[in-house]
Parts: sequence; structure tokens; C-alpha cells
Amino acid sequence: MGVSRAVADRVLARAYEKLLAPIGAGEPGGAVLITSRGEELASAARGAASLESGDPLTIHSALDVGSVAKIVTGLCIAILEEEGALCP
Repeated sequence: MGVSRAVADRVLARAYEKLLAPIGAGEPGGAVLITSRGEELASAARGAASLESGDPLTIHSALDVGSVAKIVTGLCIAILEEEGALCP
């Protein structure tokens, strides 16, 4: 069973509030993408893709995610568990 859109929307709203809302337009940006079984359920981006050019970050910007993905994945899993959306 995958994650429902309603759950994805709640997780995105919480992730946006905690991770993206504090980011200003000219600051290093961040993005959140929630998928289930290859289908995009929700996404958001905020901040700058490049501090040099000032170009805004979008959900289509190429990012070097490195080890940050592990932290965000852990946060999303914690939110899903708190919402009771994970199967035992």
C-alpha cells in the first residue's frame, strides 16, 4: 500500500513549515518531493538555486543532495509514523 495524497499533503505542509518557510528568497534553498510508487504526490521549493545568480529554486532545479537526503527521509518517516500512516 502506498501513501495517500491526503497524508502526503499533511507531510508536505509540516515539512514546509519546519524546513522551507524559514528560508528567504536570497538564501540557499531547499526542496521537498513526496512520491509513492513512482507517482509524485506533493512538492515544494523555496529560496535560491544559486547564490551567485540569485535564481530562485524550483522543484525542477538540479540539486547535489549528498547526505542531506538521509536527514530529510528520517524526518518524513517520523512525521508519517506520528500521523499513524505507516503499516507495522
